[in-house]
Amino acid sequence: MNFPKTMSSWRKMFNFKLKTHLVFGAATSEQLGKILTELGYRKVGIILDRGIVAHPQTRKALESIKAAQVAYQTFENDAIEPDYDFLEAFKKPFLNQGFECLV
Repeated sequence: MNFPKTMSSWRKMFNFKLKTHLVFGAATSEQLGKILTELGYRKVGIILDRGIVAHPQTRKALESIKAAQVAYQTFENDAIEPDYDFLEAFKKPFLNQGFECLV
């Protein structure tokens, strides 16, 4: 990975912190919309592995988000364990979208 050589170049970089919030257990995907609203999120990006897009639990999670009136956009990817090169290319749809959270 090539790091920027000047401070102004650093400001143009895509930067993120990983602040994770894990919830697990029976039927928790059906509560995703409620969880997002309780955390104050109104616009989220949903990243889905193509292998789970059609899964019933995924559908239940998206229905929960919609019922909670949280705006969302889904992004499908082919990488199960993405590397940095993949993330570099995949970040473009997220820039300037105003997402408050990525799921």
